[in-house]
Parts: sequence; C-alpha cells; structure tokens
Amino acid sequence: MLIHEICAQCGVTKKAVEYYEKQGLLKPALDGSNYRNYDVDDAARLREIVLLRQLGIGLADIKVFFASPDRRQALADLRRQKRLAVREAEAQYDCLGYLMEHADDLEGAAAVIAERLDANTTIKDKLLQAFPGNYGLFLTLHFGHFLTGKLATAEQRAAYCRIIEFLDGVAALEFPAELEQFLNEGLAGCGPDELTELDVGLHTVLADAEAYIAAHREELGQYLKYRASPEFGRSPAGRLRQLLLEFHRTSGYYDVFIPSLTVLSPSYREYRDKFAAANAVFLQAFPAASDILGTTGNSD
Repeated sequence: MLIHEICAQCGVTKKAVEYYEKQGLLKPALDGSNYRNYDVDDAARLREIVLLRQLGIGLADIKVFFASPDRRQALADLRRQKRLAVREAEAQYDCLGYLMEHADDLEGAAAVIAERLDANTTIKDKLLQAFPGNYGLFLTLHFGHFLTGKLATAEQRAAYCRIIEFLDGVAALEFPAELEQFLNEGLAGCGPDELTELDVGLHTVLADAEAYIAAHREELGQYLKYRASPEFGRSPAGRLRQLLLEFHRTSGYYDVFIPSLTVLSPSYREYRDKFAAANAVFLQAFPAASDILGTTGNSD
C-alpha cells in the first residue's frame, strides 16, 4: 500500500509516518518505481507506535520496546517508569500546595519539601541535582537509563553515598581547549534519542554476539585496524579517549564508581554480565582487540 493508504488505515498524517521513518521506527520497502510500499507488518507496527504514543510513551522508549526480546517485560518497565513519573508529579503538586500555605516562610518550608520530594525522586535525578556540571551530565547521560528507580534498600543507599562521595572528591577533569570543544560538540549532539540508538544497537549485539560478529566481521576488522593506527591516536577522539582512560584509571572510577553502580542498579549489573559474555566472544574472534582497544571486558 502507498503512504496515503496506510495513513487512512491507521488514522495518522503523512508527516507523522515520514517522521517515524526518519526515526527508524518504520522501514518500508521500495517498489520498482522507487515508491515506498507499506505491507501489513508496517501497518501493524504503525498501529503499535500510535498506541504507545497515546499512552504518553516517548520515541526513545518506543525504540527500546521494539528492540526488546520480551515485550511483556518491556511494557512492565514502561509502566513502572510511568508510575514513578506520576508519583514525582503528585509530590511536586502537593509540595506547591504546602508552599502556598507557608509562603511567608519559604526557608522554613524548604526542609519539609526537600524531604517529601526526596522520597519520590529517581536516582538519575538525584545525581543531576547533586552534580549539574559536565562530568555529572556525562555520567547521567551514559548511565541514566540504568538509574530510573529509587533508593529502595539500605545497600542501595550506601552505594549511592559512595558514589556521591566519589564524585564530590574527584579532581576536576581538565582538557586542552581543542579537546574541550570536541567534547562539548559531541555532548551537544548526544541527546536521549541518540543515546537510545546506541543502546538499541548494543542490545542487538549483546543478544547474539556470535551472529553479529559473523555478519560484520569485515567491518569490525577494518575498525580495529583504524583503532590501531597512528591516525586514530592523533585524532581528537583518540586523544580524548586516552585522557578519559587515564582519568578513570587514577580517579577511582573503576574501584569505587563502577562497583557501587552495580549495587545501585540491578539492570546495570545484568548489562555488565551480558557485556562480559559478548566481549569474550569478540576477543575469541579478534584476539588482538584486547591490546588495540585496551580492554579485557570493560563496558564503561
């Protein structure tokens, strides 16, 4: 069927369909005249997208949902996230009422409000509030999707305190001017949608590392060749990577932050285990990768 036909069938506009295609959620085949030809599977996928959007699910989470091998579990995760968001909104609404009642004593009301909000704030939001600078932003962007829960146990609270202590005591990360510009440009183009694309791609690799390596052996070999080249070492990406590796090696990142994160987030711990298994398969296929990439299974 053509685009106007799938629009009529699913009750959406042409612009919506084109936008979902641009986001990679729809991938229709092209016919002999180079027109997009939508089949029944495309229509079913579009109806699912429309349904999830009606439920207030963002495109980033929809991409994760479609990439998940267990849709029931993915929906349970989305429902849990929605419940957290609702609780946070309700807490903020109630606190505004409390603030109205104590408008003459904002300073005195602040402690009560902070306590009420704290019980309904996700770990990710806590970190962003505590460390609004570039390094805090980098960490929350990189690990944020593992930190959508709340501090539920004494063990998690202790791990969170260790992370806060680590971040508060870590030395400032200084870059040469040209590398700082390179990093800022990269962060500017690394929003939630871009990070989700990376997560979806990585999820595909982790699901079946052997199949992925078999299908992309030539590209992976070319990538490793580039990573081993002096050209990469002189590039901004290569220089920035070396600075970050050295900073993480000497700052306690691997000794404090990562172990604490595995306690703080069960989903991150599961991801680490899957990454280690996939990395073992990768190193078996490309033994030299350990020296080239400087890793023996580190996913961070």
